[in-house]
Amino acid sequence: MKKIMNNKILKTLCPVFVLLCSENAALASSCEDEGTISVTGTASVTATPDVASLSFVAASSGKDAKAVRSNVEQKAFILIESALKLGLKKEQIISESMSLYPVYNYNDGKRIFDGYNANREITFKISDFTLIEKLTDLALKAGIEQIGGFTYELKDSSSLKKIADANAITDAKEKALRLAQGFNVKVKGVCRISFSDAQLEHAPRFMAVNSAKQSMVAEYTPAPVKVSSEVNVVYTID
Repeated sequence: MKKIMNNKILKTLCPVFVLLCSENAALASSCEDEGTISVTGTASVTATPDVASLSFVAASSGKDAKAVRSNVEQKAFILIESALKLGLKKEQIISESMSLYPVYNYNDGKRIFDGYNANREITFKISDFTLIEKLTDLALKAGIEQIGGFTYELKDSSSLKKIADANAITDAKEKALRLAQGFNVKVKGVCRISFSDAQLEHAPRFMAVNSAKQSMVAEYTPAPVKVSSEVNVVYTID
């Protein structure tokens, strides 16, 4: 009995569903068949960053896998402990798991085992930019020579994204009105919209450090962080 009822419900709903689909298709078709203008609204908003992200890599190589792992762990431990003593909190430190892999060379077509390479990346998130140089000095003292660049970021970019989105929408509207006025037509409404979510652009900084004996050359002036947004709109016109 239940199955029969379900079948009756389906038979009742199917024509309604088909009708709705047909109406939507007709609306879309009529929208596209009318006169239209297409515009792209764009906007960019910049802000002063409040966080710096620094990346360091503890690395080692050798024939003995255990010794290689131990060397990397020791470098990472010294750096992390030094950073904690400097005042950083554990949640400001991101320590990736270690990567250990064999290395081979080829001689006369033969593969020859050449030892192991191991590395572990350690990243610091800091709000006090004066700590950039201090952390780099600590990394060098810990025996870490693979020092990546750093990026300036925002703790919360949501409000900036909303502003960029709103400005992009306003830009699209203004462009549509200018076009309509230029061609002596009137904008009726929106036919179709496609939207690219706001993109956050960080400016990376690079630190030129190859060994503990070299001096570090770096600039710590925060580079502006930019958020860009784009919206594509097709308007119907009279």
